[in-house]
Amino acid sequence: MMNKYNFRANLRGQSEESDEMSEAIFAAGCDDATVGSRNGVAFALFARQAASLEQAVRSALSQLQAAGYPAKEIIMEADSLPL
Repeated sequence: MMNKYNFRANLRGQSEESDEMSEAIFAAGCDDATVGSRNGVAFALFARQAASLEQAVRSALSQLQAAGYPAKEIIMEADSLPL
C-alpha cells in the first residue's frame, strides 16, 4: 500500500530558487516537488507516494543528489504523516 508523505528538503548551499534548479530537480524525478525559497534558504516541498516514510525520504534525497542539489536537512510536520 502506498501512502503520501509531505516533507520539505532544505537544499545545501542554496539561498534562492532558480529556473535551472527547478528544471534539474524535476528532470531527476522529483515531479512531486515544488521548489521555492524563503529567508535565504532554497527548498523542495514534496508530496511523495511511497510504501514507507523511509522509502519516500531516501528516494527524494537520492534524486536531489543526482540533480546536483543535495539536501542539508529534511523537515516534516507530525500532522503530515498518514494515519
